[in-house]
Amino acid sequence: MESLQLIPLFGSTIEMRLCLFFNNPNFQPSLIQITLNKIESGLIPLLDHASKHDIEVDLQDVFLRFMYDTSSNIMMNHDPNSLSIDLPYNPLLKAVTDGQRVIFLRHLLPTCIWKFMRWLNVGQERKYKQAWKTLDSVIYSQIYMKREERKEEKGQETQVRVDLLTLFMDKEENNTNNYKFLRDTIANFFLAGAETTSTALSWFFYLLSKHPQLVHKIKDELRNNNVNNESFLRNFTEVSGKLIYLHATLCETLRLYPSIPFDPKASIEPTTLPSGHRVTPNTQIFFALHAMGRMKSIWGDDCNEFKPERWIEKGGTIKHEPSYKFSVFGAGPRTCIGKQMAFTQMKIVAATIIHNYHIDVVQQSDHIPEGSLVSRVKNGFKVKVCRRP
Repeated sequence: MESLQLIPLFGSTIEMRLCLFFNNPNFQPSLIQITLNKIESGLIPLLDHASKHDIEVDLQDVFLRFMYDTSSNIMMNHDPNSLSIDLPYNPLLKAVTDGQRVIFLRHLLPTCIWKFMRWLNVGQERKYKQAWKTLDSVIYSQIYMKREERKEEKGQETQVRVDLLTLFMDKEENNTNNYKFLRDTIANFFLAGAETTSTALSWFFYLLSKHPQLVHKIKDELRNNNVNNESFLRNFTEVSGKLIYLHATLCETLRLYPSIPFDPKASIEPTTLPSGHRVTPNTQIFFALHAMGRMKSIWGDDCNEFKPERWIEKGGTIKHEPSYKFSVFGAGPRTCIGKQMAFTQMKIVAATIIHNYHIDVVQQSDHIPEGSLVSRVKNGFKVKVCRRP
């Protein structure tokens, strides 16, 4: 079973297509509408049900389901409806989680050991292979359905849709059998978008539970800007720019709990780093983003404090921090092109929950990041939800 080929997004035709996708004038309205639809059909009914029946919910699981449903819709124009009151079993969610844990372990084990386990098809490597079979089954079935759908629509007038799979199929008309390329593209966005954004939301509400006074500041900001579901539908882009404290709190969350805790890079050719260190080909360099967010030399003596105010200028605008200092979205030409999409979805979800619900953490002990490629909350983030009057 072949593993995921991480596509080099920059300096390629793929980058151009992705830029076209994100810069399409229909994309932002489509993103907002898809997110709002999932809030109305999935998130609010689930939280209302939990509030009415005094049921504990794992917010981390809820956010993960939310992001996979919306990401599937954005990428493939398909909603798997994994976020519902009965929280149905979704093999894709487990497969991605299992796969990421194995990849993380590969960074810890000597290469010869995990490759030997892969050859024997035992232990974690066996689990990895099974995870990819599940992922392939889900994504390939959607690719096949999309191709059949497009064959039926050929020559007919259809509604304009903005989804990633359609875009790449349009550009691959002369290579209709390139299923693996499409599979890798979709899988990349599942891993880079849905997983990271859901994790950031989990840590956001965890930190707010430790600092309830900040919830009141965000509520006041939402109230001052007349934020409710209807205003989101009308002009979210305009409203979003006014939610300064909410944006600052999200940035502070990502500083302390970056969704990707470390960022490995490898040199292709011999080079010299700005520090003067000589690097040989194939040398791996790890940027420890989790540690960087807690270094006094970078963020000052109060680096361990959760302090959204550090992101706000005296004039009340968002303070820009250079990417070499705040590197959770990458830096330079490798900056994540989905950054704005992530902030858009996080703001909509966060504002909706804070405006409509009160969250009580069930387990008061400290939560710690899980050992994986993505810094999920270990053992989940269980809460009780109360609907605000």
